[in-house]
Amino acid sequence: MIIYKGKYYSGIQVSIMAMLLLFSYKAFSQAYIKSKIIQPDYKKWEQVKEGMAQDEVEKLLGAPIKVIGNPKANYLSTVYYGTVVEKSVVFPMDLDFVILYHSGKVYKAVNPFMIEKLPSDGIPSVPKPFAPQNNSMFTVNIVDLRWFPAAGKYPMRYEIEIELYGHSPDPSKMEWVKDVTLNSDIPFLSYPATGGKERWRVRAINDLGESNWSEYQYFELVPPTVAVQQPQRNNDSAKKESGIGVQPVHPPEPAPLPPPEGGHRVQQPESDLKK
Repeated sequence: MIIYKGKYYSGIQVSIMAMLLLFSYKAFSQAYIKSKIIQPDYKKWEQVKEGMAQDEVEKLLGAPIKVIGNPKANYLSTVYYGTVVEKSVVFPMDLDFVILYHSGKVYKAVNPFMIEKLPSDGIPSVPKPFAPQNNSMFTVNIVDLRWFPAAGKYPMRYEIEIELYGHSPDPSKMEWVKDVTLNSDIPFLSYPATGGKERWRVRAINDLGESNWSEYQYFELVPPTVAVQQPQRNNDSAKKESGIGVQPVHPPEPAPLPPPEGGHRVQQPESDLKK
């Protein structure tokens, strides 16, 4: 029970409000992400080479959108020329066009798609999955699928195909069975874990066309270790093992010794009996 502004809310009500808040934030975040897409000209970007002077790059690409550090200094500095997805709660990583400078010269240029050749026609490139790691095994309640985005004309959406390994229409066979096809506006998708072996692939779609499917990625969801329960024992057994509430058992008193031949029986002293 939680009290908020003088009102009482049950745990279920709090959970529902939290879910509504999360969905509202996701909708806001996705709209925000779409509105912040900035891309340089692909042909000009590919002309940036290692060793180019900063002045040459700016003459080619124009002024950067953000600079961290001093590009002319004797250490790596980061210069941003575009972004397709900004870091947020929904997508916890930056996907940017970045140039690293050292001593005023290009050390490396990195695009957010992790591909060498960018498409010149605007049709999406093939997205590159990176999580979960291919052929991995893990235990989770929620599965997070992630991939590097597609290059091409934006806005971009993604189609994700998920298959489960299980019984086919023929119960005697085990094979990959299509489970669901989902859509996402960002290179990230979450869904409740079902358990067992799964595989997935993704393709990108924009108003100019669609990419090929990515390679299948495989993983297996395993249940958490279940503690083995000990069988119930009756109270007497437990008491005997613990020694609680059970009277100690003493050995029987030894029988008196028989009398010697031709004589009378002599009572053995108690001290001798206990030896």
